[in-house]
Amino acid sequence: MATAMIYDTLKLAEQLEHEAGFDAPRAKAMARILGESAGGHLATREDLLIAKSDLQAQIQDVRDEIQGVRDEVQGVQIEVQDVRGDIRVLYWIGGTTLAGVTGLLGLAITLALHVMRLG
Repeated sequence: MATAMIYDTLKLAEQLEHEAGFDAPRAKAMARILGESAGGHLATREDLLIAKSDLQAQIQDVRDEIQGVRDEVQGVQIEVQDVRGDIRVLYWIGGTTLAGVTGLLGLAITLALHVMRLG
């Protein structure tokens, strides 16, 4: 990714001398200090564009993963709604079964009382 970039200290020293009004020793010292402190860790425009592209790709990957998680959550929500529906059906089945058993029990008791009176 990073390409070697040559820091032109001579050109910088000349620019400091001619364009900024530095005297020659001061311009050379400033150029040397800047060249040493950069230490080959300068990024070119191409380096930055590559890094930007890499970051955009990684951001898109994260967005895709987030969308996948959202889809999974939506699927779980649908399953929960289905289970709630099943629970409601079981609730009503249980209620009607209890009502039926209660009715049959009442009928059995009534019949038992009538049989006891006849007998």
